[in-house]
Amino acid sequence: MPRSDQDPNVFWADNDDMRQKTMAYAARARRIAETEMLKEETTHPWKEVPHSVSCTYYIYEFEGDHVGLENGQPTFSNPRDEFMYWENTPKDGTAKKRNRRIIILEDVSARLAEMLGVLLDIPPEFFLAHCDESVDLNIMDEHLVSYWGKSYGNGSWTAVILLDPQISHLHLNGLESVVLENWEPGLDVLREVIINSSQNNHAQVHKRSMFNSLVKAYENVPMVFNDDVFSATYFARNCIRAVWEEHVWRRERHFHDFIVEDKRFYRVRQKWAYESDEAIKAYDGLMQERQSINFDKLELQAITWKFQLRDLGILSPEDEKFRRIATEEGRAWKFLEEKLRGMDEIISSHMEMYTVCANMEEAREAKIQSRESFFQTEATNKMARSSGQLAKIATVVVPCTFVASVLSMNGEFAAGERLFYVYWAISVPVTLILLFWVIDNEMSRGVSDCKEWVKSIWSWSQGWRRPSQTIDVTEEKPEV
Repeated sequence: MPRSDQDPNVFWADNDDMRQKTMAYAARARRIAETEMLKEETTHPWKEVPHSVSCTYYIYEFEGDHVGLENGQPTFSNPRDEFMYWENTPKDGTAKKRNRRIIILEDVSARLAEMLGVLLDIPPEFFLAHCDESVDLNIMDEHLVSYWGKSYGNGSWTAVILLDPQISHLHLNGLESVVLENWEPGLDVLREVIINSSQNNHAQVHKRSMFNSLVKAYENVPMVFNDDVFSATYFARNCIRAVWEEHVWRRERHFHDFIVEDKRFYRVRQKWAYESDEAIKAYDGLMQERQSINFDKLELQAITWKFQLRDLGILSPEDEKFRRIATEEGRAWKFLEEKLRGMDEIISSHMEMYTVCANMEEAREAKIQSRESFFQTEATNKMARSSGQLAKIATVVVPCTFVASVLSMNGEFAAGERLFYVYWAISVPVTLILLFWVIDNEMSRGVSDCKEWVKSIWSWSQGWRRPSQTIDVTEEKPEV
């Protein structure tokens, strides 16, 4: 029985045509992966390294050759025969019935990818792009979902949706190194809106299997579709939007708590001493939060473009019901985008307050430094004046003291007691004269400053008391 991970020669042992086509497809995929598209460490279905693949698939036909059979659908023992059965309809527009079906894959093996690539003319780039987070090629949502559509005349088409497994995804890191993030929300919204919700077993969106959700939706819910193959992705698009709605809601709660916490710390910083390091850390946190929000905005904008929700003019007038559905879907995505834009505006204004506070703090520091510099300049000037006065005193006292010392000596060049009064007669008067001279200079400067101050006060008082002059503009009439 052929398995999806078998060697191609064994897998297509009884079909030489498909064996040759799929082997050529595999060679092309390896060449693209190794030389043109992917990094060397990227894992993909054709990589020659051991990796486990448990591919799950679901095929649903909306209308076509296999719908309404009397004996029902046949059972198959292997995926190869089942896919060949469903895709055995002509692809050149000669089919008797219009065939519209969707194929949902959870993970993919090399043999299944090769078979679908040959049957539906899907290029290897589609499967390889799904394996690398740095490639954005026909990916509806770069996290977990890829889409390909094939139309082949007479309104017939086949849509392929490729999903990553629920527990991880086929990206750079293996299963043993994937760290699953805890997405448990802080608030359970259902407990606020559903009666007796504490007893409910409702699973949050992020805990559901997207594959199982899509299978149930396509089996049980009527869907509107048209000749455009992209209309088959309606339920997948809504599942993606549900995940994004919860993500934006969770980010909004986190953003609110983040802003409230920052305001609380801001009040603490205002109450106590200002710490620039704490302000820098808080501002850096706001920048990171804003950057993350902007990334989400870019992803939302890319999704709305890929979901063809930006331009509904391509729809024909007959597709009014589909136009209404697409309009409502676009409005829902726009609402999420507006929520992110509102968070960005709030955090932007909050960062502006940080900038204003930083400018005020900088001005205050500059004022303090200017005042300190003024005081230091005043002290330096006083020291300079004192040093100048001491220099003047030393210039006169030292020579006078030397002369007095010489004149007080006798012929033996020893201090003579008889002439000792000469030393005091010269040095003491000169010292007193210089001392009075210095004091007189300081007193004169003080008196001059006091006169200037009194003069300014007098001028101000005179100007305040002087009555305003009135001008008589009446003219005397000349006598006639």
